[in-house]
Amino acid sequence: MAAAAKPVKVLLAGDVGGQLPALLKRVEAVNSKSGPFDLLLCVGGFFAPGGDPDAEPAADLRPYLTGEAQPPIPTYFLGAYGNGSRAALRALSAAGGASGLHYLGRAGVVEVKGLNVAFLDGRRRPPKPRPLPPPPPQQQEGEPGGEQQQEQQPPAAAEEEAGPGCAYYSPEDLESVKRDLAELAGDVDLLLTCEWPDGVLGALPADQAAVAGVQHGACAPAAAELATLARPRYHVAGGQGVFHARAPYTNPDLGAGPRATRFIGLAHVGNAGKQKFLHALGLAPSASQSPEQLAAVPEGATASPYQQRREGKRAAEAGPDDGGANWRWQAPKRPRGAGPGAGGDGGPPGAPATAWGNAGVAKDPASTIFVKGISFSATLADVEGLFSQAGKVVDVRRGVDDHGRPNSWAHVQLESPDAAAAALRLDGGMLLGRPLSVEPSNQGARARPAAPAQPVEGCWFCLSSPDVDVSLVASVGDESYVAIDKGQIAPTHALVVPIEHYPSLAALPPAAADEVLRYLSSLRAAFAAQGLQLAGFERHLALRSKGGNHCHVNVVGVSPDAAAGAREAFERQAEAAGFELEHVPPKGGQLDRKAPAARVQQLAGSGEYFLGLLPDGGALIRPIRRGERLPMNLGRQVLAGLVGAPERADWRACAKAGPAEEEAEAERFKAMYKKFDIMAQQ
Repeated sequence: MAAAAKPVKVLLAGDVGGQLPALLKRVEAVNSKSGPFDLLLCVGGFFAPGGDPDAEPAADLRPYLTGEAQPPIPTYFLGAYGNGSRAALRALSAAGGASGLHYLGRAGVVEVKGLNVAFLDGRRRPPKPRPLPPPPPQQQEGEPGGEQQQEQQPPAAAEEEAGPGCAYYSPEDLESVKRDLAELAGDVDLLLTCEWPDGVLGALPADQAAVAGVQHGACAPAAAELATLARPRYHVAGGQGVFHARAPYTNPDLGAGPRATRFIGLAHVGNAGKQKFLHALGLAPSASQSPEQLAAVPEGATASPYQQRREGKRAAEAGPDDGGANWRWQAPKRPRGAGPGAGGDGGPPGAPATAWGNAGVAKDPASTIFVKGISFSATLADVEGLFSQAGKVVDVRRGVDDHGRPNSWAHVQLESPDAAAAALRLDGGMLLGRPLSVEPSNQGARARPAAPAQPVEGCWFCLSSPDVDVSLVASVGDESYVAIDKGQIAPTHALVVPIEHYPSLAALPPAAADEVLRYLSSLRAAFAAQGLQLAGFERHLALRSKGGNHCHVNVVGVSPDAAAGAREAFERQAEAAGFELEHVPPKGGQLDRKAPAARVQQLAGSGEYFLGLLPDGGALIRPIRRGERLPMNLGRQVLAGLVGAPERADWRACAKAGPAEEEAEAERFKAMYKKFDIMAQQ
């Protein structure tokens, strides 16, 4: 547990609406009476509504923009739209930090006074005006209405998006904050939005659900989506002009315990109804809290209103025959054991996978072997045909996982212990182009991989997650897959990811680890065909707020000259951050998983670590101990430097223009990799 920290005293304000002097006067009074407070956070529209965003800022605002006048406490705001908003932001930028006013930005996650603050500025863009109907037939001369009808045009947007500020958030803004949330190692203390989240008043008792003055049509699905992903301790929003503090609700447990969220909607500053527009909090940073403290559920907490809404929507969309499938590449799963029974093979190609096994056969461990490495496309007849060389096959027991995918292992029972002993000689034999591992069943039971973590909702790497971008995936194996990175450093930048939610390369069970290494070897060959060499990294983070880290290995192709300096580049970047990396030499010209994995486990146990992959097949390792902070971007900084594009270390600099460009980049990578894809070779 981190050292105890005193609470950060925060003031929260609703829509300022251009009345900054009035707000600061109130803040000064509250600060004198109940302070000192550490900061003021403003949500909702900060500037006077409407008008020209390029107009001269109001006279009473100008001194705060230039730094001539200072707010009583550091002030951070969203709502950079309205009269004079763009001109004000330009003035703030010109002040160069002299002002005590700070614009948080369009979207992202920042640390303020030790608090993790996620935010999304702007409002949902209103729908475009419906096009006018076509003009009527040509009017006869002298008849009224013809010219007037044709001259009507849809109204122009009141605020354009050019320049600073954020009248309306974009899909790219949403992706930006989602990416920041995915990379955040800790919990979100505060989520700030300019709109109430859609559905926030759901899951409340009937006598508490009604809040006067709320315009439900102005509540935003985007804000609800971010609240679901971030699981913040507090979600603060403006935009409705009313005050409401919702009963706390619990977010789903993603593996690190539940999280409770309190939603606070704030009224406009100086509203006629005298509704509350200023709210005070004393909030200890989540980094200083124990897992038990963060997982505590307050009395009276309700279920998540968004989860309830989402489940209802899914049920409505699924229909009666859907079967609850959510795996993106697989047919709908059926209950375990719902297969055709002995002799069946799970149905025709494309049918849902079903478990194999004959319930009428008494289990005989002495006559049973444990088989690993079975392709998920293998049928029961394929397995029986191979092992019938050793004797009569009595039963094949092969299960399916929670997504309906067949397991890569099975128990094969033969007619006698002698037949089972003969079957052991098939160890290393090929089935559908894949080598099999064959062991006695008692040994196999001990060696069998531990059940992986359950898929995590909202995880960017779990294939069961609706957030996975299928278009970026280049190859799917039995245990892992290859995809291009959404923020590619170079056209060869790819990720190798286990399908199941394992936390790190060192923690992978043998079958998954072997396939990941096969993928890395195939990528090494694909890069070599381009005259490049492979460099990469893995950073294992013990994420508490997202069900734990999902292992992913970054790789990129680098020139031979850059490859020669890769080790030095990693070591130099780590040294600049105050860390020293341990070198693990290559074995046989490729990364030997056992060597770095054993060294990582020896140095770090199950803790965090950084692993650099070198072009010669060697590795660099550094455990990250409690209290140490290895820069999140260290691996990307090294790879970006090796490809000669250091500015692309920040993934934001790598954002594509839109989905079409991302898909085109993915298709180019697939074409380059297709010849070397391990799945294409089976």
